[in-house]
Amino acid sequence: IRTVSFEVAGGGNCANTLTAVSRLGLPCSILTKIGDDCTGKQITSELEGDGVDTSNVIVQQNMNSPFTYVLTEKRGGTRT
Repeated sequence: IRTVSFEVAGGGNCANTLTAVSRLGLPCSILTKIGDDCTGKQITSELEGDGVDTSNVIVQQNMNSPFTYVLTEKRGGTRT
């Protein structure tokens, strides 16, 4: 598959909801486990930047944080 661009963005049901709640001015927190890797650091940094309390995030050594690739077809905008 040939790509013309690459973009990294947070998301998912939990993160999207917490971000929306925080932007409405309500306090919110996440309790989860992530890996001690670049992806995990990006996840916590993005949530903290949106005002989500990440003090209950457990960081596990030797664990990969979850991520998903979403491919978007340029002409039709369809996603896979």
